[in-house]
Amino acid sequence: MTSPPSPDQPGTGLPAPGKRIPPSAFLAKPSRRYRGLWAALGVIAFLAIWEAVPRLGLVRPVLLPPPSAIPTAFVAEVRSGQWTDAILHSLVHYTWGLVLGSVGGIAAGVLTGMSRRLEDFTSWVVRLLRPIPGLAWVPFAIIWFGVTPTAATFIIVLGVFWINYFAALGAVQAVDRDLLELADAFGHPLTLAKLVKIVLPAASGAILGGLRTGWARPGCRWWRRSCSACPAWASA
Repeated sequence: MTSPPSPDQPGTGLPAPGKRIPPSAFLAKPSRRYRGLWAALGVIAFLAIWEAVPRLGLVRPVLLPPPSAIPTAFVAEVRSGQWTDAILHSLVHYTWGLVLGSVGGIAAGVLTGMSRRLEDFTSWVVRLLRPIPGLAWVPFAIIWFGVTPTAATFIIVLGVFWINYFAALGAVQAVDRDLLELADAFGHPLTLAKLVKIVLPAASGAILGGLRTGWARPGCRWWRRSCSACPAWASA
């Protein structure tokens, strides 16, 4: 008569002696179809609760409109032209912020990378200002510029500036110094000539990479669009 297999034998499906079984092993994994169904039910329940809270008078509809009122209000704003005007105003200062921040960051990074003294002179200022989050500048922007498109442009400029600054600084400092010495040997001792003929062509790839990152980084893009889409700033 054959004895039953030992739990520690492979292929038995039984745990080894003394081995702890995690609680998740006893939970059945739902199929993908049922997981999607539960997700849809969760959204429906959320919308139902949201609809019921202002309808029952628990919160004033002015403070929390029900979701059923949102499509009607949106269509009314589109027909009145307010929504289109707000979008156009937002795009204007959004574009200005991207252009000013990118040009200023690249120019400052190239100049700092070309001069070791300038880098030392601005190093502690950069270390002080760079870690400040962009949203932390919002109160200062409102105090300095008020609730205006200029304040939103200022926030966007700060978000784009540092990315392009460090990209241009690193790209310029990575240029082979032998090329600069070669420029001196061929009769181009001026800094402007080295910048145009050697530094910018050699660093253009990294500078363009920083420009792309500054315009498309997800985290930066989120708060740039949040600031630029603020109706009060767009309509001020």
